[in-house]
Amino acid sequence: ADRVDLVIMGQQQLRYQLANNAKLKDMENSFEILSPPFKSYDLYCAITKKRPDGDEITRKFNAALKDMRADGTFRSILERFGQK
Repeated sequence: ADRVDLVIMGQQQLRYQLANNAKLKDMENSFEILSPPFKSYDLYCAITKKRPDGDEITRKFNAALKDMRADGTFRSILERFGQK
């Protein structure tokens, strides 16, 4: 109804709403995603220190993430889910 000038929400939430809300499906090109984001958060992968192999899990996770960034897999996943 042309009553909204600005919406502050997560990019993924917006994409989900556009894909799954019948009232919004035809409005996909009506939104502009601004950069930089209003707010961003760091994400953490918690691995308990109680695990005797916790350091090994962390090392393997970080190595796999580094490999994914190097071979383009990481970027591909981000693009597939609408991230840049």
